[in-house]
Amino acid sequence: MVPIGASLVRELRALGNKDPIQVMHCFEAELPEADRALLLDIEDANVEIIDVCSLLVAADLLTAEAATDFQNYWLKPLAVLVSSFDEVMLLDVDNLFVRDPAELWTTPLYLDTGTLFFYDRVLNFNFWLNEAQADGRAYLRIFLETFPYTSFGLHPPTNPSQRLQDSMIYARHTAHEQDSSVVLLQKSKAGVPVLKILWHLATYQRHHGHPFSWYIRTRTSLSHYLTLRQTRGDKESFWLSFELGQVPYAFSPWAASVVAKPGDVPAHPDTLCGSLAQFVPTTNANDPAVLLFVNGGDVIDIVDTGTGASGGHDWDGRGAQLLADIPHHVTPRHKRHPTPAFGFRGTYDQTCLIGDGATALDESFHELASRRIRWAVDVAKRMEWQATIVHT
Repeated sequence: MVPIGASLVRELRALGNKDPIQVMHCFEAELPEADRALLLDIEDANVEIIDVCSLLVAADLLTAEAATDFQNYWLKPLAVLVSSFDEVMLLDVDNLFVRDPAELWTTPLYLDTGTLFFYDRVLNFNFWLNEAQADGRAYLRIFLETFPYTSFGLHPPTNPSQRLQDSMIYARHTAHEQDSSVVLLQKSKAGVPVLKILWHLATYQRHHGHPFSWYIRTRTSLSHYLTLRQTRGDKESFWLSFELGQVPYAFSPWAASVVAKPGDVPAHPDTLCGSLAQFVPTTNANDPAVLLFVNGGDVIDIVDTGTGASGGHDWDGRGAQLLADIPHHVTPRHKRHPTPAFGFRGTYDQTCLIGDGATALDESFHELASRRIRWAVDVAKRMEWQATIVHT
């Protein structure tokens, strides 16, 4: 991830972003000294590198064994909590920005709530928070009812927030609510109960099946109840923390879009199946639709994650292939709506936005993606790679 991480820092600075950057990782092996040096060597980087797991182990908040289980997406909630920043913008390393994300700090949604979240695809699957339980109700509803609010100094709410009641996930139209590739959160505005709940969801609640004393060092004893095993990674923990903490939070009014994969437009021009894309979260439907970023590992990741290959890689060849495959179309900006249920999607996999259309991307997107790929190739060539053995 170092090549696209270093290229992301360069991209942000090239877009005019001046915000300080904290790069979070979990233990030395995940980001060795030579790789850290590459990040710190970027001109005007203003980068601080933080080993989240080592900090939490040293603070006696996690055991070393438990901390290794955060070498994945679940590091994100901990990164928000550990960060020295009050106002945090969490970014995935494989985001490709078209505009400076600092613009999000001044959006009415963020200014009103101290949060700004983006939606994931609407997937009508009987999984995760949407999974039907023995009584026929969705897992989400039981989870909300059985959460131990009093353990966090809260009274159980009479009803969920109106935002949740009006949502696709509460209506059981989707198994996914939030995309966590960009998350804005002001911790002082969230309040202590919300932050405690976020920690709880990422640690104990996530691993309900493990002995509590092994997983997280604490004297607090919480009752046993449903686990977050049904959720898909870290992403639902952000909005859930606010919902459970009974603090207002905001989502972009626009649904997730996607960019085209090679071959999409000739084969099915009204259905794209590529990487997730998000538009500027304007609340005025009459404002122009402006693409903000693409969560585009498939578009820009110079390390071929499909094969896991790295050692002895033909970086120029890989870069040339990525350049040739840069998308030229994106799903138009639109509102969330119900989609075909699992089993009724035909040959379309879960990445596809069925029937939501396609519109041409501005030529500037091609230029930005090309620049990002070239920067990633440059970093990959400078790195000290160890040969990777791929087992088949």
